[in-house]
Amino acid sequence: MWLAAHAPARIDRLVVLCSAAWMPTASAYAERAAALRTAGVTEAIADGVLERWLTAPFAANHPELRSRLHAMIVATDPEGYASCCEAIAELDLRQDLPLITAPTLVISGAEGPATPVDLQAQIAAAIPGTRHEIVAPAAHLAAVEQPEEVNRLIEEHLT
Repeated sequence: MWLAAHAPARIDRLVVLCSAAWMPTASAYAERAAALRTAGVTEAIADGVLERWLTAPFAANHPELRSRLHAMIVATDPEGYASCCEAIAELDLRQDLPLITAPTLVISGAEGPATPVDLQAQIAAAIPGTRHEIVAPAAHLAAVEQPEEVNRLIEEHLT
């Protein structure tokens, strides 16, 4: 979104997938960063992260995938993850959104607690002419839970 706003010649079309221009729960990200630094391992937050990334039925029906995602989170450097949390806590692109001129598609996971639909609706409302699609059932990793639908929407937007 930042690149589309500040270097519009570089962006022909934009897809925003399960993202946000700002996080009203910034303090939660700061707390997560502090918890990671205290624990020294990402194991301490892995289950909570996965609860926000996947719907409970999908996670229950795909235990191997959930296990692989859990292992990926656990293998992530805690300091790197904490720094990412701090960057998310400070992120605020709301003033940049009206500068975006590229045709934009915003895709939301209907049950996404990490980046709820209302945050993506704010993006769609701020960028002129934006199309907003909601896929269900899906949480933050909508492309994992609904790959055919997400791919169809993206392909349709890019062609």
